[in-house]
Amino acid sequence: MAQLKTYGSVVSFFALMMGMYGCAPTTLPTPLPTSTPFVNLVLNPITSDVVVGETVALAVEANGQGLSFKWSSIRGTLSNQVTSAVIYTAPKTAGPDTVSVEVTISGSTVTKNVSFDVIALTATPTYTPTATPTPLPPTPPMPPPLETFPQAVNSEAKEFLFINNDAGLASEYVSDKDCVHAGSSGVKLVYDMVRKQMNAGWGWQWNDTKNGYFNASQSTFFTFWAKVNDGPGKLQVGLKSFKEVGKKDEFEHKVEVVVLAGAGWLEQRIELSRFEGVNPALVRNVNFGFNEDHAKGEICIDDIAFK
Repeated sequence: MAQLKTYGSVVSFFALMMGMYGCAPTTLPTPLPTSTPFVNLVLNPITSDVVVGETVALAVEANGQGLSFKWSSIRGTLSNQVTSAVIYTAPKTAGPDTVSVEVTISGSTVTKNVSFDVIALTATPTYTPTATPTPLPPTPPMPPPLETFPQAVNSEAKEFLFINNDAGLASEYVSDKDCVHAGSSGVKLVYDMVRKQMNAGWGWQWNDTKNGYFNASQSTFFTFWAKVNDGPGKLQVGLKSFKEVGKKDEFEHKVEVVVLAGAGWLEQRIELSRFEGVNPALVRNVNFGFNEDHAKGEICIDDIAFK
């Protein structure tokens, strides 16, 4: 027992000396929890129903280092399997289909899936007339503005073009089929933003109408069809509105849009809620704009509407 007490005293003395000279046992830091990388799968147009053989543009929004992508489809085909954006083509037979993408970010892998219901169109029965009908006179085409953005024209809005700091922008209505999605006319925008602080845009405004605004409160989306003829396909879509009825305070918000180059005509569908701070019941103008981040190029726009 005497030896045990002596041993305990030595241990106590050693602990006391460590405390006096600042020597304490080393404590390993608690590792921080690893956050899940941000990955978002975007469809254009936003849909879950596709017709056999129809195409949908899919793109991945992700942040991080060492990004890589691996796409796969159960029945349909994909334009590429290792890029951030692909074109999905629905199979030739009806039924469900699933597209998956594995995104690797800094060594971590996140998988996103999207399911489609592939629909077969019902053939329209052929009608054979008993007598040759009298041909109707051809219907004259609608004026280009009315055909391209009927909601603006019916509300007596006016077109406008703004160019700042010697930027280059030309807008015109054309009947060239390469720049027409539907009907007989489309809008061609040719832009050149080669220096800093350049910006320009084209659009419609309701400033000079009876109320000075357009009521789009019954709509959920602002939509248009676009096709990139040249350049990266980047642009801004802006909405400006009054903040409240009877007040002159205005607010504008722009949404960045990237139209997939080389994919032909694609519908762009933007939820009105993305135009933060804009009152959809008091819209002052709609505009398509370009700045130094959008470089130069040519883009066609058609079938503009609030839906």
